[in-house]
Amino acid sequence: MRTGVLRRLAAFGLLITVGGSGVWAQQTTGDVTKIKGFKVPSYNEEGEMTSMLYGEYAQIMPDGMIQIEGLNVEFFRNREGEKSTDMNVTAPNCFFSRDRGMAVSDDDVRIARESMVVTGKGFVWDNNRERLVIMDEAKVVLKNARPDRRSEGDGEGSEP
Repeated sequence: MRTGVLRRLAAFGLLITVGGSGVWAQQTTGDVTKIKGFKVPSYNEEGEMTSMLYGEYAQIMPDGMIQIEGLNVEFFRNREGEKSTDMNVTAPNCFFSRDRGMAVSDDDVRIARESMVVTGKGFVWDNNRERLVIMDEAKVVLKNARPDRRSEGDGEGSEP
């Protein structure tokens, strides 16, 4: 049974680690494999890491779908050889398909960037198209946003 689990993990290209130690915990019940504490990197054509998907728990289903609890996806930006976090996406639960590069959820989602936070209910993430869509109740909060002075009637561009 363990050989089948390892083949399934290899087929999805999952790198399952805890704190970079190469250790992972798993439990198999029937055809469902449960994993605790993991991360899955994604790379672009140039071999640069573009994102890292973390999960507290995962269940690999017989059909290959992965149900993740405690999702956190960190997206990276590479500028002049410097890698930094561009965005974090968190959700309590989602279903992830490594083969399709997609994740979906009906639960709350939070997207945090340096200058804004977006929250909502339900999402579809397509890693191949680099697109994340919030399905319902989307709310955007801008950080450090300044109003355009012209709209305040400072004389420039405003009518007398």
